[in-house]
Amino acid sequence: MTLFSRLARWFEAPAVVEMTATPIEWPKAPAPALFPVTPDLTARAVAERTAPLRRPKFQPGNKLVVAIPYCAGDLGQVCNLLRWMSEIGGAKGYTVLLCAPAGLEDAEADHVHALAEDVFSSVQTIRTSFDLPKEGWPIGTCWSFLHIARHCNAAQWDFLIVEPDCVPLRSGWMREIEEEYRDCGLPYMGKIEPAAQGYPAHVAGNAVYHWGVFDQFPVGHLDQAWDIGLASHMVPLAHHTDLIAQEWGKPGQPPVFTSVQDLERIPKQAVLFHRSKDGKVIELLRKRMQWEEGRESPDLL
Repeated sequence: MTLFSRLARWFEAPAVVEMTATPIEWPKAPAPALFPVTPDLTARAVAERTAPLRRPKFQPGNKLVVAIPYCAGDLGQVCNLLRWMSEIGGAKGYTVLLCAPAGLEDAEADHVHALAEDVFSSVQTIRTSFDLPKEGWPIGTCWSFLHIARHCNAAQWDFLIVEPDCVPLRSGWMREIEEEYRDCGLPYMGKIEPAAQGYPAHVAGNAVYHWGVFDQFPVGHLDQAWDIGLASHMVPLAHHTDLIAQEWGKPGQPPVFTSVQDLERIPKQAVLFHRSKDGKVIELLRKRMQWEEGRESPDLL
C-alpha cells in the first residue's frame, strides 16, 4: 500500500467521535445585475456590504481551544513555550489539544502533557495515526494539522493553532483572541499576508480556524504548507487581526532577536508572535518582565 493510499484511507475513515455535522452555508457568488447600477444604488450597496446580515452564515464551535502540534525535534521548544505560558499567568478556563507524533516515547509525551496542565484547565493529547517517512516542513506540519482539524471537526471545536515557535507576549493573550474572534462574525481570524512571489495572499498558519476547515483541506497536497493550500478558501472568509504578528524570515533563516530593544519590532497591539526558533524572544521577554518588576538592572539588557 502506497503512502498516499494510506492517507486517503485515513482521511475517509469516520471520526472517533460520531457527530452529525451542522451544514455550513458558505457565501455564494452574487448573481449578475439585472438592472442599471446608479450612484444611489452603489452607495446603498457599499453601506450594506459592512452590515452583519451580509456576513456568511456558519455554525460557531462549541468552544474555542488552543491546539499545539509538535514533533520530536520540537520537544525542548514546546516545553520552554509551556513554561513561559505558565510564567505569564497561564490560560485557565481554556482547553489545549496537544498533537504528538505516533512514534514519540510515552514518557516524553507525558512530560509535555504535565507541563500543559499548569497552564490550561483541561489538556488532551492526541497522536498522529502513523509516522510518515519524512516529517519535516511542510509535510510533517500538515500531517499534524490534519489530525487537529479532524479531532476538532468531530467535537465541533473552533481552534487556535499555536506552533512551538509562536510566542504569547503578555498575560490574557487567549482571552483577547477569543473576544475578537467571537466579535468578528467570520469563521477564520489571523494575520492576512499579502501575495508575494510564489505565494498567494493567505492567512498565516498560526490563526483561529472554524471546525469546518477539515472538510476543506486538500489532503493530496501535504507537500504544500496548509495555509497556502487553504488560501483560496480562507482569505475571503477571514478577519485580519493585529493581535497576531508574524516575522517569518526565510526558509532556514528565521528572524534573529539579540536584545530587548529588538522586541520593538513586534507591534504593540500583538499578543502572539511568530516565529522564534531559538527561544530568544521568550528569553528577552522574560528579561524585560524582570526589569519592569525591578528585579534586573536595565544596564544588563
